[in-house]
Amino acid sequence: MRHSDIEVCSIQRLCVHDGPGIRTTVFMKGCYLRCPWCCNPETIGDSIEYLYNEDKCLLAQGVKSSLCRDCEQVGGIRKKEECPFNAYKPVTHFYSKEELLDILLEDRSLYKESLGGVTFSGGEPFVQAERIAPLLKVLKKEDIHVAVETSCYCPHESLVILDGLVDLYIIDLKFQYGFIKSVSSDYDYLDDFHVNIEYLRRQDKKRIFRMVYIPEALDSDRRRQDILHKLMFLRVSLLQLLPYHNLAISKYKQLGKHMTSFSMPTMEKMLEFKEFLEKNGITCEILNV
Repeated sequence: MRHSDIEVCSIQRLCVHDGPGIRTTVFMKGCYLRCPWCCNPETIGDSIEYLYNEDKCLLAQGVKSSLCRDCEQVGGIRKKEECPFNAYKPVTHFYSKEELLDILLEDRSLYKESLGGVTFSGGEPFVQAERIAPLLKVLKKEDIHVAVETSCYCPHESLVILDGLVDLYIIDLKFQYGFIKSVSSDYDYLDDFHVNIEYLRRQDKKRIFRMVYIPEALDSDRRRQDILHKLMFLRVSLLQLLPYHNLAISKYKQLGKHMTSFSMPTMEKMLEFKEFLEKNGITCEILNV
């Protein structure tokens, strides 16, 4: 790995919910938060991690094989990450600017036809702002629309690094249970969040506000009023609402991480919250993604 390499967890093509048109979404490694409802736990933290698929592990299946005798899980010297059956899959892939650019340009014709482009998500893309800045400069020269999905809980300096290189900021609001601190730092980035939001507003940057609907966090009048107050304070006129899901449960298991369990919202409850917001002057869209 080179210092300038971009750390990526996955790349998804033909996406239609991460900005306008057809897009390629790059899920980047690293995040300043530890949201208990996170659906991309593999992006959290900066350590080297592996997804363990026990269905591919002969030891887990109770199969005796000479190929497994030297595995460290049975006292051998071969690291489990070197399993010949790929039971352990690395979470992070390292790309140079040129390597990642080649992948992103594969669907250039689709971007042009659908008015789409490339979205950087995560995790938190601004963790690697310095690394992706040269890549974004090339994408802009190629006239490709660039979106960034961010919580805006990041150092303001990181936001400034990509200034002029981002066409759309998809802001994932974290108002469900107040601010979620990083477990690895005492610094909470709350001041940076407000500075970043105000900066984007003053610069008249194109913004979309989103929030995950979690019943336990939004089904009481007190919590709804609190969130309404925060939305109005930030001058949010349109909020996209995404239903919480537990589809990441297998990833948590393969990472050996605990997954906090929340209820799946009903459409009735989401429509009720939508009506509540719109009665108070905030347009609300429900996204089924």
